[in-house]
Amino acid sequence: MPSVHAGYTHYSSGGVYPPEDLRLGEQLLLALRLLREEDGHLYPSGDVGEVIAAADPDAHELLLVRALEFTQPAWLTEHESAPEEVAATVAQLIPDPERREAFLLALGATFDDSARTALGSRGEDAVVELLKDELIGFGRESLANDVRRVSLVSDALGYDIVAPRLDETKRRIEVKTSGRAGEGLVRIYLSRNEAEVGRRDPAWSLVVCRLGADDAILIVGWCRGSALEPYLPSDRPAGRWVQAELEIPEAILIAGLPSAV
Repeated sequence: MPSVHAGYTHYSSGGVYPPEDLRLGEQLLLALRLLREEDGHLYPSGDVGEVIAAADPDAHELLLVRALEFTQPAWLTEHESAPEEVAATVAQLIPDPERREAFLLALGATFDDSARTALGSRGEDAVVELLKDELIGFGRESLANDVRRVSLVSDALGYDIVAPRLDETKRRIEVKTSGRAGEGLVRIYLSRNEAEVGRRDPAWSLVVCRLGADDAILIVGWCRGSALEPYLPSDRPAGRWVQAELEIPEAILIAGLPSAV
């Protein structure tokens, strides 16, 4: 069966698309999983139609987003400047400065949310396992089976995990995982609902985790809702706060996890 590449040397494009460029385009589309190769034939994915139907500027943005989704560059989520060669490529693909700025800002926000969600999920899983291990260590395996990550069902409760104590009362735990180490500080996002649940529920606690140098989840410590009060924003005449990024000192956190005893 002839190779898919054989057709490139016979493809007539008036010299606009040399065979070398077509091969590079094929490699890109395969890498982005917009094409797949099977038995010497190329097959389009369902998403490639959206790219084909778009005008050139929109198609460039679609391909760029797809490429960044696959590569997950650190500069997008760590708020650093893009490398010079990347910036030059983006400028070539999106020449209009205002459109380029809006595109990168929106993309950065999307990646922030995605990365924060993934990191938060890892933190919750790590805390669940530690809570189970603690109860098993006390010889209460049946209670360990009752540790639940309720955030998988709903994120509207104001806490992520329910875990029993040895007396079978409940601990309600909100987990926040920060990827950034500070000088005695941690930065977390807290919703108004989470803060209000923490304010009125004595069984609520906040557990703060951090991503370690070896990509492991580390427990920084925990606190009650009342300890967060001085760091919460104030409502203003223009409206009430809904979510806030808090910078809290590690000194207010108690080492470990809320005890089962």
